[in-house]
Order: sequence, then structure tokens, then C-alpha cells
Amino acid sequence: MKQRCAVAQQYPILDGLSVASAIGVIIRGTGGRPEAAAPRRVLYGAPSPVQRLRRLERELGTSVELYIKRDDALRPLYGNKLRYIEYVLGAYDELAADCIVHCGGLSSNYLAQLAIAGAEFGIATHLIMNERRPVSLLGNPLLAEIFGAQVHFQLGSCEKLKAELAAQLAQEGLRPLVIDAPFTNHSAILGYLQAWRELCGQVERKEVPMPQHIFLCSAGNSYLGLRIGADLDGSDVRITAVSPIRFLDSGLSVVASDREGFLRKKIGEFAEFSGQNIPVSKLDVDENFVGASYGAPSSESIAAVRLLARTEGILLDPIYTGKAMAGLLDRIRTRRLPDGARILFIHSGGIGNVFSNYDAFA
Repeated sequence: MKQRCAVAQQYPILDGLSVASAIGVIIRGTGGRPEAAAPRRVLYGAPSPVQRLRRLERELGTSVELYIKRDDALRPLYGNKLRYIEYVLGAYDELAADCIVHCGGLSSNYLAQLAIAGAEFGIATHLIMNERRPVSLLGNPLLAEIFGAQVHFQLGSCEKLKAELAAQLAQEGLRPLVIDAPFTNHSAILGYLQAWRELCGQVERKEVPMPQHIFLCSAGNSYLGLRIGADLDGSDVRITAVSPIRFLDSGLSVVASDREGFLRKKIGEFAEFSGQNIPVSKLDVDENFVGASYGAPSSESIAAVRLLARTEGILLDPIYTGKAMAGLLDRIRTRRLPDGARILFIHSGGIGNVFSNYDAFA
């Protein structure tokens, strides 16, 4: 309790830098694996299941073995952001925060899942939707409001909007935890370091063979968690992130000249945060399936959603996982994956975007 009070006095607003500073001290003090050392509120009891996609294999006429890890099945209505939220709530508990602030677009699965967590655990959750308020709420914005989050529709820089709202809440006597860089990156990497260990446990229990190649939808953080975990264990598994946004459209060119440089910067920041020597191997991010723009489905993602739904009864997100599946399907159809290769696809969840993009399915 003394530590919490000291932190509360030092950081009346728990922004991304102050949270990273405080949690980094805890992790480095243990000298253990960062995902085990970081404060974490455990929100699910069993690993996300892995299953073989045999009907999809037959439909494609491929010898490639296809498996899917169902992070969409961690808990009802959640998805892979639950892995991030565990560490956010761990910091929330450790640092005695009393509300949470985050910002994102209308398609953000993270914001919707934060709203669910806020309702479940009685945490005041302030979500800035960085858009004008739609005439009708659909998908994730609708879920966020149903679950009682305080949703603010505002245009502008998310970083600035979060800082302004946090300052307002602090003036009201609250102590907000702001989900912001660098801790927003670190919590996501921690979540997928945990996912890597979880997968290794499933392999050891012979629930699934070790994949030779993993595909997932990620612009960086989830991918880095898996890649760092594999490299820390000396695994040569190939991991491909199919990004839902082009780096040139992300607004991050002020941070680094290209995605490789940006991801390397994140790795360096996480190494300093965790006190780990991280020997990351070659990075592999595919931007070829973004479609017209971020936040909009593509014809390929719609087709991928329909195909997996029809063959396996599994629903993908047309903004995120649908684009990653489109990238995997393209490699299978063009025979760029070796015959008999074992491929694991990570389904990161998110059903709200199916309904907010109903016109694309019409």
C-alpha cells in the first residue's frame, strides 16, 4: 500500500510513460520472464483452443495443414485485446487508478472490449471515438455504449485528446490510467508473450503440433509479442503479420522512416522496459491486403470471412482478421507455402465490425 500511495502522489495522472516507468521497475526487479513478472489481472481460465481447419483444406484442395487458435473464444464477446487488458488492469490495480481513458476509431475492437471489462469490474471507462458521432450507432460503438462506457466522439490527435480528458478527470479528483505509449505497446507485447508461452504449453501437451509458420493480423504489437517470445526461446518458427494499415498511412513516419525501423524502435523500448536482451530475428510484415484503406473492408476480406464462415462455422472480422486470412489464402492459392506445411492462424476476434459493415456483405 505504501508503494501505491507513493506512486499516486508522484503520478496523479497515470499516462503511458509513468505507467511504463513504474511497471518496468517491478519487472526488472524480479529478473524473470517479463510476462510472468508484470502485474496482471487474470481474466480467463483456459488457453484459447486450437483446431484443425480440415473442411477449409478440402475446399482449397491443399496439402497445407491449417490450424486456427481461437483468441475470439477466450471469453464471450472478447478477443485478443483481453490479453492486453489483463496487463492494463494489472497496472490499474498496482498503481491505484480509479478510471481508464483510451482513444481509437469506430472500428476499434479494443475500445469495445474495454467497455465490457469496465462493466464487468465496475471501472469507469472513458472512450474517445476519434470520429464524428454517427447518425446510428452500429458495431463496436454500439457495444461500448450498451456496456455503459462514457463514449466521447471527438476529432483530433488521440494523444492530445486523451491528455486533455485525463487532465479534466484529474481536476475532478480522479486518478485516470491513460492507455498510451509506451505502456500501450508494452502491455500488448506482454499479452502475446503470454500467448506464445500458452501455445508452447499446448504443443507440449500434444494438443497441437508445433506450427512451422504463424499468421496473424497485426500492425506491430501482437506480432512483436509472438516474435520476441519465439526468439527468447530460440524457436525458428516463421511469423507473418498481415497489417490492416499501411505504414505510410499510419502517421508514424515522424517516429521512424519505415515500419522496420519503427518496430525495431519498439523492440528497443521493450528491452529497456523489461531489462531483457532481445535477439529478434528478421521481421515479416505484409501490407498487401489492406485494401482501399484502414478501417474499411476489402473485397478479399469479405470473401475470406464468407469462406471461413461457410466451411468452418467461424466468423472473422472484415477489418482485421478477414484481411489476414485473405493474405494466408493468397499464399496457399499461389503455392507460396510448401506442401505439407503446418500453418497456424491466430483469430484475434471482434464481431462488431461484421454488423457495422453490413452493406459490404449485402
